[in-house]
Amino acid sequence: MSAPRLSSSALVAIPLVALVGLCGGCPAPRTTPGESPAENGGPATVTIPVSLAEAAAAGDAAGVAGLLADGADPTELDGEGRPPLEIAIAHPEHEDGNLDVLTALAGALRALENPHPERRPTLGADGVPEIDLNTILVKLLWYDPDTLRPTDDPASGVVILKVGTKVYPDVDGEPDWALLQEDLVSFRDGYRGGSPRGVPIIVGARPHVPDRHVGRALAAAARAGIADVALDGPWNVLQPMVPDDVDPRELLPTPKITNDATSGPLGQRWRKEGLAREGGSEGTEASVHAALRWLERHQSPDGRWDADGWKDQCAGEPCAAGGGADASEAGDLRHDAGLTGLALLAFLANGQTHRFGAFKRSIHRGVKWLKSQQKADGSIGFIDGETIYGHAFATAALCEAYALSKDFSVKSAAQKAVDFCIIAQNPGQGWKYGVKPGRNDTGVTVAMLTALHAARNAGFDVPSEAFDGARSWLDRATATNGSTGYQTPGGGSSYIPATKGKFDGTPVNTAAAIFGRVLIIGQGKTEDVCKKGARIIAASPPSWPTPDETRLVNFYYWHYGTLAMFQLGGAPWREWNDALLAALLDKQRMEGDAKGSWDPDGEWCIAGGRVYATAINALTLETYYRYERKQR
Repeated sequence: MSAPRLSSSALVAIPLVALVGLCGGCPAPRTTPGESPAENGGPATVTIPVSLAEAAAAGDAAGVAGLLADGADPTELDGEGRPPLEIAIAHPEHEDGNLDVLTALAGALRALENPHPERRPTLGADGVPEIDLNTILVKLLWYDPDTLRPTDDPASGVVILKVGTKVYPDVDGEPDWALLQEDLVSFRDGYRGGSPRGVPIIVGARPHVPDRHVGRALAAAARAGIADVALDGPWNVLQPMVPDDVDPRELLPTPKITNDATSGPLGQRWRKEGLAREGGSEGTEASVHAALRWLERHQSPDGRWDADGWKDQCAGEPCAAGGGADASEAGDLRHDAGLTGLALLAFLANGQTHRFGAFKRSIHRGVKWLKSQQKADGSIGFIDGETIYGHAFATAALCEAYALSKDFSVKSAAQKAVDFCIIAQNPGQGWKYGVKPGRNDTGVTVAMLTALHAARNAGFDVPSEAFDGARSWLDRATATNGSTGYQTPGGGSSYIPATKGKFDGTPVNTAAAIFGRVLIIGQGKTEDVCKKGARIIAASPPSWPTPDETRLVNFYYWHYGTLAMFQLGGAPWREWNDALLAALLDKQRMEGDAKGSWDPDGEWCIAGGRVYATAINALTLETYYRYERKQR
């Protein structure tokens, strides 16, 4: 990332302090971090903080401004994974000093992104805006005081503060910050949405709004005890904007907040209810978070996870397999959309969203990039052949991002992607490469089923015929012994020609089919086909004895096997889970820039490289709470 550009208002508001020395009135030199001022009449010095995190925690406005002026990244994370803004928000006791810290950070963060145009609200039958969300957007608008219209004139505008449809009055030439704080307390106390840290607040400001006003809005949130506060450059449609033909000082009806994301099929992701009960632990969660950190560090600036270019994001020596092992570090450049969808699913499965949480900025960038790749027909990343998988992963990611945030700006892209899934299905059967190609395969079919399951959970209308057709194909592809084939009944495992002979076969299609049958299609886990399939999967548990013994390493199979065995439960699940943890946990890299990732030693890594290996293994270790287990 290039050095952030501080806006002029931030630099004016927070000058870099130069203390005057005791002798000669000369400006004092800056010391290195940790150096103490001279004693016994020596020249006074200024101790520069080690990091933005340290300065923000101390309420050190001059230190924050100095570090930013020297090119510090305002999004850098401390040892606990918190950005400077979050740290400053957590220290409202610093009062004016903290206000200056927030103002300086606001200027630097605003320089990173440009606002998008606003959109008009959708009104319900009673004329009240219908909003389904888990976020409160505090808006600082720039208006002409004579016409009360938006203006781009930097010299003649005034700041108007709005939350939802409420316009705040002026007090001595400033928006009523005390009233904003009172309202935020009310929002905090009455919040019933999805964020585990309470109501998420997003502060957005038009370009000409001074940073000082943004800082005051952030300070009001801090003093109201709001834990989850973000500064967003892009306008979002989470709250309705005032239409052009409405006087902005006219109060419209209060929007209806209709969503409670802690309930429903994805609510357990925040609560992590199944973690310890189902065989996970603090250790598995630490492994997942280390993987997510690696993915965050290796995301491209434009928001994608680059299959063959992710090493450009390595800090220092590029990531490489331990001991010089032969691993497929880089993947196929055609799979950027699929990898980005898969990486986003790993974040979303952990209860993270692009609106709140430790990874919100990374998820936001990934979702934005996926939306930018969508074609007119609704497809994302589909070029030809197996890139249809990429569309399925991208669709699932957009649907889950919408389900977890209810962000209207994601909804239309997700709907178009779902529509393409439906269009691509073979009538009455499953999916293969392309649009209604006439052939089917189990891998693509279950990937599409997973996307449509995410769509259904998000509230999109998915025709039942799509699920009926998928079941028809799975039945057709399953032999009497319960083995599901790739393109024929019981017929072998799918493979990549370039790796043929390097890996042993696995019942990956049987595992995928059982997962699809039980969780998505709704077949009973005690049905004969499921019991037979479970025995086949249980006979081939995960195994990775040593880093150089990779013939049985198949992260794709382990993923679907884990999803399937979790749905079936009981002793077979516990035995499978024990084998999975023995295979994965000790093999995760925990040193250098590769920390948190898995070496891409398995089958299919030739297509997705280290990004694929890390994202899919993180998803596998999130199975304990990713989906609810079907009870029958």
